Amino acid sequence: MNKKFTQILTLSITALCFHVSAQVTNLGIAVHPDDVSNTGTVTGSIGNSYFMWTSENGFKNIGQVTNGVSLAGNASISSDGSKIALSITNPSTNLNEITLYDVATESPNYLGGIGASSGEHTSSAFNISSDGKTIVGLGWYNEGVGHPVKWTQETGVSDMGSTQEGKSARANALSADGTVIGGWQDMSDTGYRSFAVWKNGVQKLVTEETEYGTLPLNEVAAISDNGVWATGSSMLGYAIIWSETSGVIKIDHPDVSLETGFSGATTAINADGSIAVGYFRNIFVNPAPDSGEGFIWTPTTGRVELTAYAQSLGIDTQGITFSLPRAISPDGKYIVGWGRQNGVPIGFRLQLPDVNMAVTNADKEKVLIYPNPVKDILHIKGSNSISNIEIYDAAGKKINRVNDNRNNIDLSNLPKGAYILKGIFNNHPQSLKFIKN
Repeated sequence: MNKKFTQILTLSITALCFHVSAQVTNLGIAVHPDDVSNTGTVTGSIGNSYFMWTSENGFKNIGQVTNGVSLAGNASISSDGSKIALSITNPSTNLNEITLYDVATESPNYLGGIGASSGEHTSSAFNISSDGKTIVGLGWYNEGVGHPVKWTQETGVSDMGSTQEGKSARANALSADGTVIGGWQDMSDTGYRSFAVWKNGVQKLVTEETEYGTLPLNEVAAISDNGVWATGSSMLGYAIIWSETSGVIKIDHPDVSLETGFSGATTAINADGSIAVGYFRNIFVNPAPDSGEGFIWTPTTGRVELTAYAQSLGIDTQGITFSLPRAISPDGKYIVGWGRQNGVPIGFRLQLPDVNMAVTNADKEKVLIYPNPVKDILHIKGSNSISNIEIYDAAGKKINRVNDNRNNIDLSNLPKGAYILKGIFNNHPQSLKFIKN
């Protein structure tokens, strides 16, 4: 165990005494969480070491890169917490490769690559399926070109290929059964790193129609367990989720701007696609991962700032801003990522009190607004507590924030048109449509 990991481990175990029963866990400075299981086990990296963390036992070092180069890939975990995919140094070759770590036996199984290496790396793991039977990532086809790879016990590490001659591609995420895979494909004509989805081995490159014409989406960040949904971002700065049926669903932010560099992405999604998380930040002013604001999204609520959402549930956030959610457990109970506390970057784990109550109870406790259409005063009925009221136009642009959180809102100065009122009612975020006459 290296010195840096030992120091952080000691600090984190000390902090654990204070936070073991909390819904928010500060995992410590320089801790980079990558994934979380349905059991709440967190995996990630500290320096050149990978870890697993549980509330019962704290940090455990599960492997290191020892050949002097940086880590590549992610440490991802199966839904039951029994298998972890990572990329560590194989002592027999001194090369870094996809490795399957068995939690019960505490043993690594080095899986190799597709025949080449580059910069001391043979292959890199980027995700593992929920059942722990499939791993995807990147394998080096030659020293300068990487290909997406897929591992199963039956096939070993297999080359998924590149559809662009001489260009790299990578697999980032996959469905529970491993039949749907998402990642990126470098393009020969434009040089863009494009949003790619493989279904039963066949690649689809996804684009969107915009005011600037047809544009590729940026790379896939996550795939839902059911294989329906893929997440990522638009070249125009907003976060997205996508399915073959729905096409691109835009998750926007009022501050998104190509000129200022304020942009975001959807980084993770739960098993059935009903909850997604992501971030927005100004990449020109401060590109640091802890500098932005995280969000949680559902079809009912739309985008809600994650820190405010947690606070609305009565969770003590310990002064942490949840800046960049990296993963959500398949059941939607746990969210992990990078945050900041008192200006210091930290890793966090957020436990939601009850997924059904916290996210979907908004459908059961309907808040009503009337009259609709409205001419001047809009009344809110069915909510004992109101906060974070914002009004958006039909295009998703924020028009106004209501600082006086009362049951009556004066809209007399609002121009005629269709609008969306967003807020937190009875501790649950909701979005309500209305017409202004």
